[in-house]
Amino acid sequence: MKNLNTRTLFSITTVLSIFILIMACSKDFENIILDSFDFSFTGEHDQVSFLFENTRTSFTLTPEKEITTVDYYVKYSPSNIKGYFVSMKGDTIRPNDTLQVTDRHWNYNFIAIDTGLHRVRFMAWDSNANTKELELVYNAKYASFSFMLNKGVNEFIINSKNPINATLLRDKETGDPNNKSEFEITYQIENGTGKVYLDDKIFDAGKPFFLLKGISELSYLPETLGTHKLIITAKAPDGAILTEELLLKVVNLNFTINTTAAS
Repeated sequence: MKNLNTRTLFSITTVLSIFILIMACSKDFENIILDSFDFSFTGEHDQVSFLFENTRTSFTLTPEKEITTVDYYVKYSPSNIKGYFVSMKGDTIRPNDTLQVTDRHWNYNFIAIDTGLHRVRFMAWDSNANTKELELVYNAKYASFSFMLNKGVNEFIINSKNPINATLLRDKETGDPNNKSEFEITYQIENGTGKVYLDDKIFDAGKPFFLLKGISELSYLPETLGTHKLIITAKAPDGAILTEELLLKVVNLNFTINTTAAS
């Protein structure tokens, strides 16, 4: 009986020692797990963007240590921003929407709706209240395009349709929020009067009409003699504007009169 008690006491002592050791180790391990690990947050994009065009922005969130119980979130707030973000699926992301980060590397598209510098502040934080801030600057510009006018003849005949070619070429395809792809055209006449035609359609000075990209065959019907200045302005779908001028010499139609004396 005495031997049994001794063995029992030894067993109890051993179990208690192991338990205390486990608790001590667990406490140390818990302290390690509960430590608040830092993380980095970065974003990259092209410095120059174009109006109404998707500008891909790549984000990376990298924790010092990956802990499965720690969640990460992001949101953005505009400064002087005139634009918005969309997900790669095309969903609009509104300012101050809280989004949970499920992938440590992800992309959003920024769409500028006005030219100039756009500053956007992103904030990322984790469930341990660690935060990081990131400022992104987008420089939105109009996409360039080419606009040329060419006279079909050197002298324009008064009260007749005379050919003019208008060439519109895009260096980069962009659009507008209404998905328009046509150029808005307006014209003015100086030092004379006349009308511009597209096929059989007549367009008055100052009233807009539309042309597709490429070469359009216009006509100008002058109503007075002299040297007319034709000023045509083309406005691209994103708002970019170019103006071209032509000097048109308007003359009378040459004719001859043959007479035969009576015998």
